Amino acid sequence: MTHPPVVMVNESFAAAFWPDGQAIGQRLRTVDGGSPGTWRTVVGIAPNIMQGDALRQTFKPVIYVPFRQQPGARAFVFVRASTPAPQTTQAVLATVQRLDPDVITEQFASLDEGLGFDRDWMDLEHADLGKHAAIAPVFAVVALILAALGLVAVIAHSVSQRTKEIGIRMAVGAATGDIARMVMREGMRPVAIGLAAGLLAAAATNRFLESQLVGVSPYDPLTLAGGPLVLIAVALIGCRIPAKRATQVDPVVALRHD
Repeated sequence: MTHPPVVMVNESFAAAFWPDGQAIGQRLRTVDGGSPGTWRTVVGIAPNIMQGDALRQTFKPVIYVPFRQQPGARAFVFVRASTPAPQTTQAVLATVQRLDPDVITEQFASLDEGLGFDRDWMDLEHADLGKHAAIAPVFAVVALILAALGLVAVIAHSVSQRTKEIGIRMAVGAATGDIARMVMREGMRPVAIGLAAGLLAAAATNRFLESQLVGVSPYDPLTLAGGPLVLIAVALIGCRIPAKRATQVDPVVALRHD
């Protein structure tokens, strides 16, 4: 029995061509090989996915034609395996031949081989995206260095403003360890507040950024823990220098400080 030609469209396609919400049952004509093709009936609406947009910013209108209604169509199959590539290839070939001996298999490649960054064949949008992704860590490191330098400068300025107070504390018996802990504590307090606010903001906004992420969860524990740990380490190093200088203050000189 020959089934009538049908097609599914995504939500963006339905909203663009049938904004009244009556997409089911409508007919459209697909293009086969550059010439007018077959009239097909819309039988379903699929949720939007990021397809055909390398920068993952918009949901483009997409149609889905049944595989069995496309003579000569090609299909791409992804296999996750823990075995070496040659063994996986042999197993897939044997399975395909067992299911349908008429299916022709053309090419096998790992994701690293098939989707590696190669500007010679990569389209312009993907090339620009890869370039920006490669530059992003550089800017992140620069921002981290600037943040560390700024933190050291702010804490050093704060300590210099409290030179007389530190001298009084040391004159009345405060140990150098107490002074160092005081400077470290007051230097790390804004860092802790900033990290807490940043994590709360990330938790609130990550669900809106989920569609822009590839290969990583918006709530990836390694990312959420790694970033704060790096910032804490940088902040500790940044606080250590002013704290050490504070412990070397001469109480007599500090009491004369204006």
